[in-house]
Amino acid sequence: MCTALLPSVQFLPQKIISVGGWALFAGVVFFAAPVQAGSVGARTPFMAEAAEPPPAAPEPVPLELRGIVSTKSGYLFGIYDSTTHQSNWLAVNETAGALTVRSLDVLNDSITAEYEGRTITLSLKSAKVASLPPPALVSGSSPGPLEGVMKEVERRRNLRSAARSGLPPQQGLQK
Repeated sequence: MCTALLPSVQFLPQKIISVGGWALFAGVVFFAAPVQAGSVGARTPFMAEAAEPPPAAPEPVPLELRGIVSTKSGYLFGIYDSTTHQSNWLAVNETAGALTVRSLDVLNDSITAEYEGRTITLSLKSAKVASLPPPALVSGSSPGPLEGVMKEVERRRNLRSAARSGLPPQQGLQK
């Protein structure tokens, strides 16, 4: 009898292991906490905190501060509108169209103004200075205006000296 029971006893541990594996799998699947899509890895110590998006850049203003002039009655500001291609000279608290000048910052060469309902700061536009290269001299070119003037001066000197000495005037330049 013992021999008849041995084969069934030998298969018993394998069946227990395979039944136990299925039970473990079923427990993990059915009894685990539900995981929502997108929550996996949403908060990890390796990720930085989500920052708010930066504020939108303000719309560029088509105005330029091109000049500041001090007069007896106060400062005047030359403001150029690049959309209309027109320039206005305004004093503090003067209005032209949608622009009103409010104050002057002398240290920074800038003004504060209201344009289309919002407060803006315009800084004095710096001039772009570029020097031109000297003109190239071309050999065999016609004499410039200075050479013509020099010839005329020499001719008149010869006429004056000839008139003083009584000699006939010399023609042309002597070299």
